[in-house]
Amino acid sequence: TVNPLAAQAAAFIAQTPPPSTMIAGQTAAVSVTMQNIGSSTWTAGQLYRLG
Repeated sequence: TVNPLAAQAAAFIAQTPPPSTMIAGQTAAVSVTMQNIGSSTWTAGQLYRLG
């Protein structure tokens, strides 16, 4: 049996962590790396989001 790839599928690869402590209202830049493991192409126009 062959299982086709899901059209919309992603794998978590890595992230940079936020600071260990933050005060209320503080912002922090982080990076999340994902890999497209599905069969469809991600484009900016499709506005893919995490969550």
